Amino acid sequence: MAWRFKVSKYKNAVGIVPRKEDWLSDVKVGSPQSCGNHIKASAAFMAFNVENRGGGSLGVMPLGSKGRFDPNAPLLHAHSDLITDFDFSPFDDGMLATGSTDANVHIWHIPESGLESSLCTPEYSVPQFDKRVENVLFHPTTEFILTVAYYDAIKLWDILHQKELFCCRGPQDQIQSTSWRGDGSTIVTSAKDKTLRIHDPRAASVVMECVSHPSPKDSRVVWLGNTDNILSTGYSQSRVREISLRDIRSFSKPYKTQPFDSSTGILMPLYDADTRMLFLAGKADVSIMYWELADKEPYVTENMKHIGIVQTKGICLVPKRGVDAMAGEVNRVLQLTANSVIPITYQVPRKTFREFHSDLFPETSVSRSAQTVQQWSSGGSAALATTSLDPGKRATPTLQVHRGPLENRTEEEAINENSNINENSNANSNVNVNSNVNSSNNKNGVSYSNGVPVPAPRSRTSDVNNKTATDRNNCNKPTVAVKKSDCGKPEKGQRESSGSSNICSLMKAYEGEDNTDNKEDTTTTSTTTTTTTPHATDKQDEESCSKLASLRAQFECRSVSCEEQPRGGSEERKDEEDLAPEILLHTQHCTPHDDSQSQAVSEVVTPGGAVLLSAHPPSSPAALRRNNTARTRSFRRICKFRHLKGTAGHRSTHVENLRDLSTTMPGESDGIACNSVYVLLPLSGAGGKVSVLKHEKGGRQPDGVIPAYLSGANVLDFAMDPFDESLLLT
Repeated sequence: MAWRFKVSKYKNAVGIVPRKEDWLSDVKVGSPQSCGNHIKASAAFMAFNVENRGGGSLGVMPLGSKGRFDPNAPLLHAHSDLITDFDFSPFDDGMLATGSTDANVHIWHIPESGLESSLCTPEYSVPQFDKRVENVLFHPTTEFILTVAYYDAIKLWDILHQKELFCCRGPQDQIQSTSWRGDGSTIVTSAKDKTLRIHDPRAASVVMECVSHPSPKDSRVVWLGNTDNILSTGYSQSRVREISLRDIRSFSKPYKTQPFDSSTGILMPLYDADTRMLFLAGKADVSIMYWELADKEPYVTENMKHIGIVQTKGICLVPKRGVDAMAGEVNRVLQLTANSVIPITYQVPRKTFREFHSDLFPETSVSRSAQTVQQWSSGGSAALATTSLDPGKRATPTLQVHRGPLENRTEEEAINENSNINENSNANSNVNVNSNVNSSNNKNGVSYSNGVPVPAPRSRTSDVNNKTATDRNNCNKPTVAVKKSDCGKPEKGQRESSGSSNICSLMKAYEGEDNTDNKEDTTTTSTTTTTTTPHATDKQDEESCSKLASLRAQFECRSVSCEEQPRGGSEERKDEEDLAPEILLHTQHCTPHDDSQSQAVSEVVTPGGAVLLSAHPPSSPAALRRNNTARTRSFRRICKFRHLKGTAGHRSTHVENLRDLSTTMPGESDGIACNSVYVLLPLSGAGGKVSVLKHEKGGRQPDGVIPAYLSGANVLDFAMDPFDESLLLT
């Protein structure tokens, strides 16, 4: 009985939903119908279905994206039809595989900076299959092995050497879900024939099979890490949603069945092998269930359920390399709704998060391949190395992995890097101090016998409330280190930074010493100071705006662009350019509690050798932004079509009362074509009908059959000859 009352470390983990401002909103997902989860994530990016080109496009955004999704944002135009499933490689956060109902599978490379423009060309395309692709899945321990499930077959592809490895058949109906064992030796599938099968791909045979859930509706299966247990979700004979746990040593009968409710959406399971946390979310449900799995009775324990406000379209789990361990985030779930992506953080409450809680974060698998494709094909079963999520025990600030395009990749470099990681982790678990750090410490007269001490991570809760708004503002105020000169030298013990008394004394010293100088030099110097000082007053802004207005008037009268000739021809500009190299400006950041250093000082060295120090209050970033915008806009090329506006024609010129228009044209076709005389429209029905209407015969079309040309087969695209207005191509 003691096992029943064993306390779990994760029993109090609760889902935390951020504010709506931190969601990725205004996403047009549509209604994708497939066996996939419609959203996937790596440690750097997240990808999700969007309603575009019949569902053949994906939205790819950085993992921490929030705010409104730009409708003009670049997309991944992957296929010509609905994308049924996609998956990120566990060894490269920028490698994405997609499968579609057009029977194609493509491999894509996402740049480290994200999509800067729409991506249409894949790195590699698997030869087209003869049936719709249902699942794509990368191998868990060996890089470059991709699993493709289409209808009743499973194929393994080596995407690096571009060849097929193995093919497994067995199901008598459509495959609905696939999952690898943690060591990558076998794979389990669920199919519409209500059967679970365990395949050995290297033997090209079905090792075990059993009857799963009685209902032929959609089902899912997931292998619980590198164990002998398999979990499946489906419907009972009375159409009640349920999960079943099976042991492969007694595969025919489940050792635990947990019923739920009679909702219509299939339960999508997400399992974390490190913490043994199980998340269940049904399609069109507003709640996400959180369970814990155990090796003994009762096997499954229900914990806090997340009740949301929007229905679920898809769901995925962020890899452990992408969670914030210093905030107690043990898992993060991304929920895809009809118009948003919601990050739900599962956090274990602790008194403080100043230190890393190693009891909550066991070592997780590294993103390095354990073996080559050839070694795995020959029967190898090497396990992945593990690493700690403690920020003080890793050499890089993040655990993201970007390995570049597929054409530049080799297997040897991944294996060598993995062996180096194993040697370093076995040598010591502490931070390795390289020779450069030691040498720099010795030069400074500092030596550490046990290596450089690593500071504890900063608390996320302490010292935040103690800071006032004034302190935070003062941190960003620049101060200036004054260059030593003969005039106005500060006394011993006095600070050489920009204090108000120092500035006044230096200004007086300058005025007394430079009285014999020419007034023309003083005028030139003040003009230069006004031009080069980054913090300008409002009066100076007005003067610069007037100058820019006059320059713009001169610029618009020219017949050549500003890039071919100099911008200005005034004597003031030349004087400023001559004095620009002699101007010295030094700025540095003050300490958080230094209120005295709140001004910026510019030091100007005139041709006569005098030093001028002028203090200016720091202007707001908005003022600087206005100045930069004014300078940028004043020299742009003026377009003569900038006031172009479209106006709809009269109602009598509209073509109305059109019927039986085709709605099944492929995404590659525009669906309409025209020239100066005719307008072409596709019609529905057999025979490939194309209606040809004249512009001059606009208005409401008569009722009845619309005259059309018959091409004899379904029309996929059509166009008019630009040199012959009466020639139609279909």
